[in-house]
Amino acid sequence: MARVQDNITRLRKQTEAAKAALAVTKTMTPGEIRYAIWNGSFHVIKAEKRGDATFKLSNFTAEICEEITEFDGAKTDKVFRISGQLENGQPLPEIDLPADKLEGMTWVTEHWGSAAQINVGTKFKDHVLAAMKQHSQPKHTHVALHTGWVQNRDEHIYLTGSGAITAQGLDQMRETKLCGSLQDYDLPPPYAEEISAQDIEHLIGDFEMLLPGGVGLLCLGAVFRAVLSHFEPTTVSVYLAGVTGTRKSAVAGVLQSFWGKELNGSNLPANWSSTGNSLEKQAFLTKDALLVVDDFVARGTPAEVARVHRTAEQLLRGQANQAGRQRLTSTAELREAYHSRGLIVATGEDIPNGHSLQARTVLIGIEKCGVNLDTLTELQEKGQSGELSQVMSNFIQWIAIMAFTGNFGGTFVQQRHRKLKTEIGQGGHTRTPYNLAELLCG
Repeated sequence: MARVQDNITRLRKQTEAAKAALAVTKTMTPGEIRYAIWNGSFHVIKAEKRGDATFKLSNFTAEICEEITEFDGAKTDKVFRISGQLENGQPLPEIDLPADKLEGMTWVTEHWGSAAQINVGTKFKDHVLAAMKQHSQPKHTHVALHTGWVQNRDEHIYLTGSGAITAQGLDQMRETKLCGSLQDYDLPPPYAEEISAQDIEHLIGDFEMLLPGGVGLLCLGAVFRAVLSHFEPTTVSVYLAGVTGTRKSAVAGVLQSFWGKELNGSNLPANWSSTGNSLEKQAFLTKDALLVVDDFVARGTPAEVARVHRTAEQLLRGQANQAGRQRLTSTAELREAYHSRGLIVATGEDIPNGHSLQARTVLIGIEKCGVNLDTLTELQEKGQSGELSQVMSNFIQWIAIMAFTGNFGGTFVQQRHRKLKTEIGQGGHTRTPYNLAELLCG
């Protein structure tokens, strides 16, 4: 009895499909092709002089539900978000597909397995793709892959993992897609009330105690100087050098935690074991923010030692020159050149080779027992609780307000830099006053 009922249902569906096809072909001209969805699957209808033909293309339907434009600051890519279901009504997993993978249709098997089938026929894959496009009405969204400032008409907004910080507060409608270790760059909404001068003085006092001789203030300056890179690029890096046990990574973790409470000395975004190209791209995406690259150690074979020094040369010199290394594609076309658009803080037991390269960094040597451990613990707790990232969020909103009212820009930073450089005076390498003034601008 059940089998008879199934046959009746199948025949009824075939009859309904035939009636629907007939209705469509009455409005078609010879040679025209149209696509339809019947019984949960794609069909193609061809109007021919000899008679109309209808073919079932697949046992599923699919649609592009969202067309995402991703921008990393240098190039734009398209990503299609695709949903689908089998003809029996079973939903298929939603997938994000790069635009250059769409045409081949190999993604159907890769993502949906053998359950989703395209029938055998001349150009049936092309027909399924055309049917999917025809029956899609995607939502269009724009997503940034980087942190930092972007300008929207006369307004500056700062992108973070939680949205965009504006002069009005946090706008969660601005979408970002921070991948890998950048996912932890996640700032909270700014407080409605300004952070008090007393709180700021207390924070400055903490950093004065953290590292002696004004070194702590240089580190704090580096944190806020990174945010200003959009208005005036930062051409100096900070290098924390010291043997194991000097707490250099813990200090760097405190600096990094200004961008998110999940960031700390045990969870730093970058490491010198990565390739130079990947670090360049990561520094490019970390726009107007601090990027800690941890654990520079020149050990191993001569080739391994040479590689890590080349990586440091590539990354830190790119920061200083604000230019990435030019490379060619396999077709001899220029690729995008990436360089740091924020500020790099590096840590290591060894120091990268070359006086010229070292002159482009503020080298901070950390001795054993050189860090105030009580203050370090206090600052780590503030980082984990989100207090430091809250300070950063409010600072960014203040900059956004100042920029909107015309009271802040690159000229402001340049004037402050010249004043500080004059106050510091000459001493040591000719670039030293310049580098110190860069950090103290923060």
